[in-house]
Amino acid sequence: MECCASEFIAHASAELSVSKGGRRQQGLTPRHNPNAPGAFVLPRPPPTDDQDDSGEAVDVVVDPVLARHLRPHQRDGVQFLYECLLGYRMEGGSGAILADEMGLGKTLQCITLIWTLLRQNPFANDPLAKRVMVVCPASLITNWQREFKKWLGDERIRTFPVDGQKNVNDFLVGRIYPVMIVGYERLRLIYESLGEFKFDLVVCAFIATLATRVIA
Repeated sequence: MECCASEFIAHASAELSVSKGGRRQQGLTPRHNPNAPGAFVLPRPPPTDDQDDSGEAVDVVVDPVLARHLRPHQRDGVQFLYECLLGYRMEGGSGAILADEMGLGKTLQCITLIWTLLRQNPFANDPLAKRVMVVCPASLITNWQREFKKWLGDERIRTFPVDGQKNVNDFLVGRIYPVMIVGYERLRLIYESLGEFKFDLVVCAFIATLATRVIA
């Protein structure tokens, strides 16, 4: 696959994959109505031999606030990312590349994925992800902030931009911000500061720029 200028990579921690087993909670209900008109219901986990079947999976339904804005190809993209990150498509898989052409709404797809993982889990009350890092060119940090606000609003989610005004430690020790947005160059400078801090999901935007710098 050729690398285009707007290619995105999403990588999840190994523990995010619920297809690898684990005890399922009982009595769960979907966060959103899977039978509502226009509901975007993501696939349930495939059955595996090593899972505890004492509880059934619950439907993961994309928040209607976002689902109503998704075009068919964007729904396909969100479902593809979700299945790849949770290991549904390939055992042991934990990442995916979204390589739609520019202008097809990859940012909205990624925000939809992030919000879904931060809020839902097919097997438990705890969400699949709690801390997410978005890495992008520094010039696009503000744009990512605007997009989160545009689609979800400040009342639903707050993002933490790592820039000269904010210290990354404020994100690491706090619980107010589930999403950290950082530029590639800045990430190189703060990498050691992250220590053993664990992100459940990392989204890298415009990776052609990253690949060029690595090659150089």
